[in-house]
Amino acid sequence: MEMLNALGLNHTAFLQFAIFSVTFFVLTFGLFSPFAKALEERQERTKGASAASEDLVNETNSLRQQFETKARSINGEIKSIYDENRSQGVKESEKILTTAREQANSIVEKARASVAAQVTEAQRKLKDEVPVVANAIAAKLLSKKANS
Repeated sequence: MEMLNALGLNHTAFLQFAIFSVTFFVLTFGLFSPFAKALEERQERTKGASAASEDLVNETNSLRQQFETKARSINGEIKSIYDENRSQGVKESEKILTTAREQANSIVEKARASVAAQVTEAQRKLKDEVPVVANAIAAKLLSKKANS
């Protein structure tokens, strides 16, 4: 101990060393270890969360691509159905127009035939009446000349 006293160390140095050691162990296991453990867990959760967010972004992109593919497919189907129905509508309208034209032509032909028959009948009647009218005109003209 004399040597320690010669160095200037006395029993308080041992006491200080003991207090330091106890404080060190208490702080290490009571404060620093739980803090380090909590920090490590936080970093793991952050890494896990960032990895999970990357996974979610990748999954979102995959789902978006699937949606776009299905949307294109459905749009193609809708377009084909629309085109098919449109072509059927055009065919049906052409059929209706053709039928209407045929009916109109039939009506026009019947009207022409009726008019032609009426014209022929009127001409026949006029031919029958021309001699009678001509005789009546001639008789009137001759009776006027005879009276004058």
